[in-house]
Amino acid sequence: MTIESIVEPPDLALQADSEALTQLLYNLLDNAVKFTPPGGAVGLQICRRANRDMVELAVWDTGIGVADAEQERIFEAFAQADGGLARRYEGIGLGLAYARRMADLMGGEVRVESTVGKGSRFVVSLPVAPVESADPQQNEEGDAVSAPSSL
Repeated sequence: MTIESIVEPPDLALQADSEALTQLLYNLLDNAVKFTPPGGAVGLQICRRANRDMVELAVWDTGIGVADAEQERIFEAFAQADGGLARRYEGIGLGLAYARRMADLMGGEVRVESTVGKGSRFVVSLPVAPVESADPQQNEEGDAVSAPSSL
């Protein structure tokens, strides 16, 4: 399996709860690895959108993909695209529900772009940290998280 990460620009900062953001990314990356067959690829891209005051964290894979009809439902607690008795993949269906809830609480959102048989791209959009609070020592409202350049 190939793993790729890109951070643009490398000194990017966003305002977020560091534990919640870590768990959110863990859930998305865990799913990407779980649903990608051997020889596939998984990636994480973090970038700032110039036309919005948002940072986008995109986790993508070349895995099984999610059907259009399932793309909203998979964000519900205990929901799974492969939810039958003969499931091939483990899990209880809380990772994406958690990711969406945490993104909402941090002022952001999560969306999915996917094609069955080609893979998925889960994009988390979060507000950019105000310039004056980008230093965690000065931030009293929450953690300021800087994306490391070597993810």
